Amino acid sequence: MKFISHNAETISRKRKHARRACEACRRGKRRCNHTLSLDSRAIEIAEIPGHPDIVFHAQQKYTEDGLGHGNGSMADSVAPENANAIPVPRSRHSIGELLEAAQYSNQECYIDSNLGSSRRFIGDLNPESVFRSVTSPEATTRGQSSQDSVGTWLVDNLASSGRESKNRTTMQNSIFFDPSPATQKLLSSLLETECLNVLPPTPYLPQLLSFYVEEMHPLLPLIDIKSFETNIDRDSKILLSQAMCLLASMNPQCKSLLYLSDKTETLPPRIFGRRIFCAMRCAIELGAVTNRMVLIQALGALCLFTEGPEGPETASQLCAKMIQLVHTLGLHIQRGAAHEEEYEVTCLCCVWALDRLNAAIHGRPVLMHERDIGMDLDKCFKVQIPAFRLLLTVISQLDQVIDLYRPHSTSKGTMIESNYPQFDDMVVSAQCNNLNAKLLSTIEILYYAVAILSCRSTDKPSNNHVRQIYAASKINSILEQDIQNQNHLLIFLPFIPYAVSLSLSISYNQMRYTKVGIYRSRAREELQSTCSLLERLGTHFYVASAMASMGKATVAELDRVSENVLREKNADTRSHDTQLRTESNDRPIPSNVFENATNIGTTNSGLSSTVNEFSVSDIDVFDMFDPNFGLENIDAVFQSNLDLSMPMYLPFYTGDLNTV
Repeated sequence: MKFISHNAETISRKRKHARRACEACRRGKRRCNHTLSLDSRAIEIAEIPGHPDIVFHAQQKYTEDGLGHGNGSMADSVAPENANAIPVPRSRHSIGELLEAAQYSNQECYIDSNLGSSRRFIGDLNPESVFRSVTSPEATTRGQSSQDSVGTWLVDNLASSGRESKNRTTMQNSIFFDPSPATQKLLSSLLETECLNVLPPTPYLPQLLSFYVEEMHPLLPLIDIKSFETNIDRDSKILLSQAMCLLASMNPQCKSLLYLSDKTETLPPRIFGRRIFCAMRCAIELGAVTNRMVLIQALGALCLFTEGPEGPETASQLCAKMIQLVHTLGLHIQRGAAHEEEYEVTCLCCVWALDRLNAAIHGRPVLMHERDIGMDLDKCFKVQIPAFRLLLTVISQLDQVIDLYRPHSTSKGTMIESNYPQFDDMVVSAQCNNLNAKLLSTIEILYYAVAILSCRSTDKPSNNHVRQIYAASKINSILEQDIQNQNHLLIFLPFIPYAVSLSLSISYNQMRYTKVGIYRSRAREELQSTCSLLERLGTHFYVASAMASMGKATVAELDRVSENVLREKNADTRSHDTQLRTESNDRPIPSNVFENATNIGTTNSGLSSTVNEFSVSDIDVFDMFDPNFGLENIDAVFQSNLDLSMPMYLPFYTGDLNTV
């Protein structure tokens, strides 16, 4: 004999039997339609490997909606084992739809917090766009450009009905997509301890976040503060908190706040930044966050951090990933005011600006092109906050300068040189006359960096590069004033040390190629002064430390060679004087020689410093450098720094973080 249960939760293959009515229908003595009927197809789906709990969730959700009144005994027994089960919408779907929902939850998706829907952009070159538009017109939105439709936004029906993933899911492109239970448990523990817990403790975290919001956000509104304060999940909020801490740690004002929960003393800024950077990158690669808008913001902060010789390459990769997510969401396509969100336009402007900065600082091609952007960028820029609007104006000028360095550029460098706008005109056109000094000085440094790049460098500087020399001196002057007065009139972002490194390259070229002794002496002093500025910035930026070390090494080698040349010249002069005195021993000495001996000695001693400075101007001391010094590498670094078509070249410098 075989016992067959009559409970509603039981599924039997052998026979069909009537379901027991719920308590309410039994008391009212009426037919019960509240229990869920499972046909043979449902039984087959329930036994699909990897989906053993689909039927349970269908029954559980059915009763939760008030359509059934089971006693819940099975729910009590199974719920602990399925605590991380996939939530399903509060609507009655077939088992096939529930299975689709379970499969869909493992896909990477952006949850629109306002619409409650999952959005994905499909270009018209993809056949899926045509099929989706025909078969699911209610679930798609057409993307409009200035000419015609260019693609489709797919809005999932189940998502729009209320399904949102509240539990942590792994993105499909994660390195641990769909892991085994043991691996998932290990990764969950690793993610919590090594990624999500890497934050400053409570007394310091609010201060770092406050510094970002008050000081840095007006200049570069990369983080969506409104969304951060309201409707994002815990992991996303932690990731964005780490991003704000990473950006704030670049500023000297926050040096005393750089604590982590596992440390009892402050960390050097670069070590603090590296810990935060690694934790954020690990969390992203593990798929802790699936919200693409959050990922764009986090990747934007990561691509601004550069540490180590491989830092520029890593930053460029992260920037490319950020741009890829923008294209995936279709933020670059005009959708109409009814579909656009407030932050989406700002996000597009931030990514566009970071793409140009990455191209300039790291010598990479631009990845976002105006011909592929359906939005009117000028209109997007005008609606931004004042400081960010001025920054975008300067970066727009940088975008024109980048065209000079493209392999087949048709731009005329002389036209850019003659029509280069004044910074005052940019401030007025951006309506930023009343902008505070801190934001204005920071953007001004970027303006002078673009001015240096607007004169495409050659092997030897010419009179056409007077703008470069002037801009380099202005960069040093603004930064020296900020450091000496300790007024903290600058907001430190990666383009600050980049601008100073451009100034260093200009001084090096002047010292390297000039044939006039006094110009070489002045360039040497400028080089030393710029190295001192970079050395101070080196506590926060790796590139600044590397450039300062190379500049100081060059000056030291130059002094060594010059000293040897002067020593040899002085030895030859003394030998020649001794020979002359020997030949004149038999000659009578005029009486006025003794009278003027003191004056002659004084005059010679006063000219000694002048001789030391300019007596080597008739030879090229760089040709006398030690062959093991690596002058070719130094030349390559300083020359490639001024050439936007060349990647940053720092292969032989490794700084010790513990010494900064």
